[in-house]
Amino acid sequence: MALQALNPSNPVQDPTQAFLGSLLPTFRAGAEIKNTITQAAQNPQAQKQKALLAPASQAFSSLRSGNPEAAATVMDRQAIARRNSGDEQGAVMLEALSKLTREKPAEALEQLSAMMTRIPGGTEVMENSAKLNKELRDERAAGEKVTLDNAELGIKKENARIAAMQAQLARETNELKKQDLQIKIAEAETKRADTQKAKAAQLASSEATTQNLSETIDRILGQSVIRNKEGKTVGYSGALKSAAGPTASRLPTFSQNVADLEEEVKTLTSQVTLAKISELKGMGALSDKESDLLGSSLQSLSLRQSPEKFVANLERVKSLIQKAQLATRTRLIDDEKPPTMTAGAGPAAVSPTSPAPNGAVAAAMSPDKAKELSALEAELARRNAVVKR
Repeated sequence: MALQALNPSNPVQDPTQAFLGSLLPTFRAGAEIKNTITQAAQNPQAQKQKALLAPASQAFSSLRSGNPEAAATVMDRQAIARRNSGDEQGAVMLEALSKLTREKPAEALEQLSAMMTRIPGGTEVMENSAKLNKELRDERAAGEKVTLDNAELGIKKENARIAAMQAQLARETNELKKQDLQIKIAEAETKRADTQKAKAAQLASSEATTQNLSETIDRILGQSVIRNKEGKTVGYSGALKSAAGPTASRLPTFSQNVADLEEEVKTLTSQVTLAKISELKGMGALSDKESDLLGSSLQSLSLRQSPEKFVANLERVKSLIQKAQLATRTRLIDDEKPPTMTAGAGPAAVSPTSPAPNGAVAAAMSPDKAKELSALEAELARRNAVVKR
């Protein structure tokens, strides 16, 4: 009967019973709040993980974009905050991860990625970050490509104008008109030279990147591979055997040769970021397929692999870098190509957009330049065929 009296839905209640019944929802809400607070207090780890999501996401994005120093700085700040709050264990963990980020960014990214998957919402953050970074890199690469293509088109147009005016100058007999044409030719040549300088400056970054990468890879291979007189791999160095593999890569380093090799690998992984790969793509040094292949090869490149897989991966990266070098060099030499003119035709037949055939190029260049261009184009065609297969 007492329970019935406390039921707000009971139609026969005196005022006292109605008042007590009205308090029941408040009691229930208070109990729910108490349970929530109790559960939060009993699960401090979940609260720590939630608080860690924002700085972990920031560090992850910095590492993925090729800025390990920024990621390490975020971790340093969080380590200080943890220590100030009394979480010494968390501070020590973040300091260790910060040190690894500066020394071995690729390994730090692996550990941070694993950590992110254990944080509620971390996987989604990683996916969104990777997608956004790729969109930004693709947008930047597209802009670089447009700028470079416009520069090359401008050079070809100036080549066509100069050729047309030179042909007109050869036929002109009026001295005043000759002088006027000579002035216009000089102005066009100055404009073309300025555009060529701008193009060369844009390509200089790609050329420097590929050169540095190629030299680093050669040093790593020189310390890792034993070759016979024909240049074929016949074995692996003691340094690589001591450094590579799931067990050896985690053991302390005592040998200077092993330490040197590990430092070179660290240098390579810091040199080749996704941003750099995107830059090579924008400069036309790599196709979409080649840039994706280079990115996946570098992401899997690690001393945790077996010596065989590590070297095979490194050789694949070297092949793509060499191809990028050839493509960049070819675009630089391409500026020396004269405009195409139909045999026996006048200036109107000059094409500002079509490159001259190889024979015309070789005829207009010095023997050394013609030989270099011929070799570059032949090697580039061979490497393109290999990539397509």
